[in-house]
Amino acid sequence: MADFHYNQRAEMTVIGSMLEDNKVIPLCIEKLTSQSFFFNPHQIVFDACTKLNHENKPIDPVTLSSTLEEGELNRIGGIDYLFDLQGRIPTTANIEHYIDLVLDSHIRRQLDIGAKQIIQLTQEGLSIDETLINSQELILTIGSDVMANEQLSISDQVNNAYEHLLKIEKGEYVEISTGYDKLDLLSDGFHRQEFAIVAGLSSVGKSAFMHNIIYDIAINNNCPVVLFCYESNHVQVIKRMVSAQSGVDIQANTKMAVSEDVMNILAKIKHSNLIIEDVCPRSVEYAVAHCRRLKLEYPDLTLAVFDHIHLMTADVGGYSNYEREVSKISATLKDLAKSLNIAVVGICQMSRASIRRADTRPMLDDLRASGSLEQDSDLVMFIYREDYYDSFTISPVSATELIVRKNRNGPIGTINFEYNRALSLFTETNI
Repeated sequence: MADFHYNQRAEMTVIGSMLEDNKVIPLCIEKLTSQSFFFNPHQIVFDACTKLNHENKPIDPVTLSSTLEEGELNRIGGIDYLFDLQGRIPTTANIEHYIDLVLDSHIRRQLDIGAKQIIQLTQEGLSIDETLINSQELILTIGSDVMANEQLSISDQVNNAYEHLLKIEKGEYVEISTGYDKLDLLSDGFHRQEFAIVAGLSSVGKSAFMHNIIYDIAINNNCPVVLFCYESNHVQVIKRMVSAQSGVDIQANTKMAVSEDVMNILAKIKHSNLIIEDVCPRSVEYAVAHCRRLKLEYPDLTLAVFDHIHLMTADVGGYSNYEREVSKISATLKDLAKSLNIAVVGICQMSRASIRRADTRPMLDDLRASGSLEQDSDLVMFIYREDYYDSFTISPVSATELIVRKNRNGPIGTINFEYNRALSLFTETNI
């Protein structure tokens, strides 16, 4: 550890202020921990202050000395040192400035430790991908305990809820529009800090549906969006978007592949804040680390989409099985949404149990490894096409149902779409 990363005067001022004026103690406890201090006597005193505060007892040199064990009291320099700290404080008006100075030194010490750990990682024989992921995780988590968003007071929380209710009353509240009016009306769009699932059987149109939504959010509304593609590549994704937006079936009309409309759409995508990750490792640990890096680069990062969850992996340690991995992935993606204040959407495969029922419409139980996905998700939508189950009736444009089976923010229900497979285009209908 680099011994020069400390500010003794700031530490003494913070501890002395806590002894001089107990009113500043809640602020100090909220912003700091004992590990924020470099000097062991200050760590000991801070822990004792925290204990007495939780017990709702007054805090001064006398009560502290009674709380500390004899060995601890001797290590800090006795009660005289406590009186000395208290006597140095003419005013506590600038306590926040000194708290910030203590935090600054604390983070610098963490960076110093992190740098040494990264050097050690390079010598452990890990793959370069593992080394990069672990190194990135170390750097991004340094200081996270003190750099996290401050908890709002109940007054501010009520004001936020009131503003939310006003927007609902005026019909204005859609946090992240999907680009589909009826879906927005049912779900209020996607929400930051929430985890949504789009599920369906293989090749039913899940990815195409999300590509339509991603285009609206990233290109039409210029919001940063990251799409993790574990099944397709960036060329396939962009071709789908171009076909949907231009109305040109590029596969069938090769002469239109570089038409003016197509080139204009390509230009819009090129200059957008869409990030397509198609050569990335499949581990959820990598995805989290990468999203954290993107959040630094794009502070207003809005949406992360994972296509699809069942192709991802997770480090569950020891004995591993499919259900444990999906459970870890699901919980991690939910935590990612909350910690980065973004919306997260996971595309999921369904089990084929529905094909054996009289009514083949999907239910929540049809989610593969459904327990954790159903529990962690805030919104669950299934894509259902009746013609999917009858190969003799498949038409170029399919009547499609988007069935909302779970919605923490409102009702469940069904929205009717037409799905043009050649164009990868979903359009809401009035049916």
